[in-house]
Amino acid sequence: MSESEYKQADPDVSCGLHFDVNHQQFRFWVGDHGVEIGGQPTKDEFRSIADDLSM
Repeated sequence: MSESEYKQADPDVSCGLHFDVNHQQFRFWVGDHGVEIGGQPTKDEFRSIADDLSM
């Protein structure tokens, strides 16, 4: 994301990250969109998730 895209982003969008340490799972959400992430995600998986959530 470029700086100009960042500055244009809606500051009131809720987002979060939930860690379930016992099950080695993560959940990330932005607004109404969420994704479950497995135990050891790669950088490419994170990039793909970020691209999917930004649509």
